Amino acid sequence: MVDIVLKTGTSLKDFLAALLYPLQSLTNSMDAFDTLMKKTAKFNGQKMVLEAALNDLFSITTDPKIKVENAFADGDQIYFYNNSEITKQYFFNDAENDPLYLYNSSELTLQTYDFIVLIPTTLHTAELERRVQSETTLIKLAGTRFTIQTY
Repeated sequence: MVDIVLKTGTSLKDFLAALLYPLQSLTNSMDAFDTLMKKTAKFNGQKMVLEAALNDLFSITTDPKIKVENAFADGDQIYFYNNSEITKQYFFNDAENDPLYLYNSSELTLQTYDFIVLIPTTLHTAELERRVQSETTLIKLAGTRFTIQTY
């Protein structure tokens, strides 16, 4: 095999690159699609309505505005194992920084909140935070928990 590579020189590399081009192109497309899906997963109707309502209630018409974000990071870590198993089996590529795990909902650790209300530091006062807390409690979906932070 080494002799073939040495004798063919760059033409073998070019040939292999041409063979792998469709796979690389597909990988790039899937990466772009994954990024888009992660971005759009952050937007939902409840989040947009809550943001608009809070900014409207407090007459905030220019940036920076009050924002609402999901509490979960992009691509929640999913585990694929049972609680009775001592060792976890991970499925990921070494090149990936954040592996994907599969889990049962009963195996999740308790999340202290479901979404974050972000108040700009330039607008933040104790009174505004108290009022945002009160209004968010009235508007939010039943059973959801939130926290208020500044940005």
